[in-house]
Amino acid sequence: MKTLDKILDALVRWMVLLDRAKRYVGYASFFMMFYLTLKASNNSPVRAFLFHYWYFVIPVIFVLLLIVGFIEKLLKIREREQANYSKANPEWTELINKINKILENTK
Repeated sequence: MKTLDKILDALVRWMVLLDRAKRYVGYASFFMMFYLTLKASNNSPVRAFLFHYWYFVIPVIFVLLLIVGFIEKLLKIREREQANYSKANPEWTELINKINKILENTK
């Protein structure tokens, strides 16, 4: 049984690492899609501007993405997601119920 637990723990660690790597691949994919979309658009003024001033456009896009992340942080979206995941996890729900019972008994 201990061997199975070790294997499952290793599998979970690998899944977490793969999920984190997937996020970075997603970032690269986003910029590649953006680039290919602009490249496919035929001689539009927007395309000309973006390719001509790429040294200005790339930092602006980066800052805009950071602003979106900051707004998400202000709205506490990640915390709400984690709260929903915790509610869906039966072990966390059981643990919270036990803590609530302990707190009620101490009053």
